[in-house]
This record gives sequence, C-alpha cells and structure tokens, in this order.
Amino acid sequence: MDNATRGGSSAGDEGAENVDREVLQEANNRINEIMSNTNPAFMTFDHFPEEHIYFYTTFQARNPGHFLTCLRKEMALLMFSLPAGIIVRGYENRVDIFRVMITGPVDTPYEHGLFAFDVRLPPDYPASPPVFFYLSQCSGRLNPNLYEDGKVCVSLLGTWSGRGSEVWTSKSNILQVLVSIQGLILCSEPYYNEAGYEKQRGTAEGHENSRLYNEMVLLKLVQSMGKLIKKPPIGLEKEILQHFTHHGPRMLQKFKRWIELSHEQATPVPACDNEHTVENHATVGELEPKEEKKERNGENELAYSNGVAQNGAMKEAKDPETRGASCVQPSSEGKTLNVENQSACQGATSIVKNVPDYPLFPLSRGFCLSLGRALQSFQTALEKARLPDCT
Repeated sequence: MDNATRGGSSAGDEGAENVDREVLQEANNRINEIMSNTNPAFMTFDHFPEEHIYFYTTFQARNPGHFLTCLRKEMALLMFSLPAGIIVRGYENRVDIFRVMITGPVDTPYEHGLFAFDVRLPPDYPASPPVFFYLSQCSGRLNPNLYEDGKVCVSLLGTWSGRGSEVWTSKSNILQVLVSIQGLILCSEPYYNEAGYEKQRGTAEGHENSRLYNEMVLLKLVQSMGKLIKKPPIGLEKEILQHFTHHGPRMLQKFKRWIELSHEQATPVPACDNEHTVENHATVGELEPKEEKKERNGENELAYSNGVAQNGAMKEAKDPETRGASCVQPSSEGKTLNVENQSACQGATSIVKNVPDYPLFPLSRGFCLSLGRALQSFQTALEKARLPDCT
C-alpha cells in the first residue's frame, strides 16, 4: 500500500511537470505571437546557440510549479516594461537561459556602445539571483564592474556589497538588474564605481583620474565595437548591424572631431566677457624637432596604453612629459584679454557645445594617437561589414 502510494505520488509529480511544460510551451507560443506585433526587444527562439556560455549546463527547477509562475511574471515584465536600449532573447528549449544586449546611455563614455550578457536562472530561482556573464570584447576592463573574465559586479546579483533595495530578494526580478547595469554601471564617471574611489569625488585629483579613466573607456569602447561588428553574438547579429549602420558613422565623426578640437583648443582664444579677464588660457607649446617629437609621442602613447593600474586607476608616468601630458597645455602665465575678436568668441562657444559633459578634455596626447589608430580599425570593420555611409 505504501509502495503503491509512493509510486502514484511519483507518477503524479511527473504528470504535473509534463503539464507545466505544455503550459509553458503554449505560453511561449502566445508570447511570440504577441511580440511579433508589439515589442521586438524581447523575443524567444526555438533553441539557444551552442556558443552561449551556459550551453553545456543542465537545469532542473527545485520547485517547477513555483519556478513557472515566477517565469511567467518575468516574461510579462520583459515583454511590456523593457526600457529603450535593452534587448532580451529567450529560448524555448531552455527557459532558464537568456541573452541580453544593452546600449550605452547618452552623455556617457559608453554612448553608442553595445554590451552583451549571457544569463542563467538558478534551480531555486527566485530565491537566488540570476547569474550574469559579460561577453567582453577587449582585454582588461572598460568598467570597474565588468570584468574580462565575464564577472559582473552588481549588488543585486550578490557579486557586490549592498543593502536594502540593493540586495536581491525573492521579489526581485531580471528587469531590475538590467536597469541597474544600464543606469548605474554604464554611467558618465565610472571611475568612482571602483571601491573606495567615491571619496575622491569633488577633488582635483578625482576629476583628473576620472578624466583619464574616461579616455581609457573610449579607447576600449572603439576597439570592442570593432570586434563586435566582426563577430556579433548569435541571435543579435541583425540588431548589431542595424545599430552600427546608424551610429557607426556618428561615432567616427564625433571622435575625430574631438581629436581636432583638442588641437584647436591649443590656440589662445580672446575672452568673451568685456568686464572679466580670463586666466590660464591654453597656449601652443614650443615646436619640437621632428626626431625628438616623434620619440616623445611614442613615449606618451606607450605610457597611456600601459596607464591602467590593476585597481582601475590610471598610473602616473615618471616622465613629466607623459604625466598628464595633454593635447592642450595650460599656460603658466595668466592673460588678460578683452573682446575684440567676435569670431574667436563664437569659435570658443562652438567648441564648448561639441565637447562632452563628462570629464574628458583636455585630451591626453597619447590618447589622441591611440584613438586615431583605433578609429582606423573601427572604420575598416564597418566597411568590411558593408554598412552604408561608413566609407
């Protein structure tokens, strides 16, 4: 009697699980039907790609019924509440697996960049947070919270310290994690995301370190996007090519213009205020012999490329020529200028409008050289992908 009871219970559980799978399949079909007419930012495919980082994992929910209920809520949120700039892909043969792509927010050094993640739900979800793996496209880190080995440091994921609403609970969801990455991780001054660096905010040292870190971000961003164009993650190819068809030429134009501006700012500009003086205007440095200048530029570029410390801060080069060397050198003597040249004032206004709001200018000399080469490679990647308007 006992054996029969236990056997019947086991058969019942198996039958319930099969029903759950059928219901989930039907729900997925319905979701795809709805999504085809509403929000293509969230879609599901039949099978997840073999190159997905979690392809060789297995999944068995500890409580299938509860997991299914939570999954339906997750899909509803992803279907109707995804903010602009976030794309999610799900897979019918592995409902615990997702692939995500986030667009870098405007007015940050990550603007126009794309950041892909592979996601897996644990067997006891939502008791435990999802697992995120960052699909890095460059060596080192372009953000203190995104590691080359795929680690994503976010308090909601339990990979970083947090408290209160920053910590995952059974009521949390994937959408919260995505919004946190987009809004808090991919920010305008990622330098301060590094542990202990927030105390530098508001200081001259902090501002300069943040500026240097943003230079590093932009350089790695251009390098990463070139690689992403050459080999986009499966399931996101169309979206990536569409993105760079529109934004690729803009990136090229913007960064090239910034390099030009860094040289234009080296020319003294008359003050645009009749009643006030302007001190410490940037001036053009003394011309150097070609041989010496070429050697120094090489040293500056090497110092910049090696200028990222393990903790995320920029190392200081020993040579005063490379330490903080910028395309714009501040004058050692203040100058008093009046408004006699209106065209120069208008030019200065134009420069201000074209520079980013986050710390970046004056651009370091080594950064200008490295970014110029990276842009050439990026443009080549755009052309090989045969994207329009990229030549």
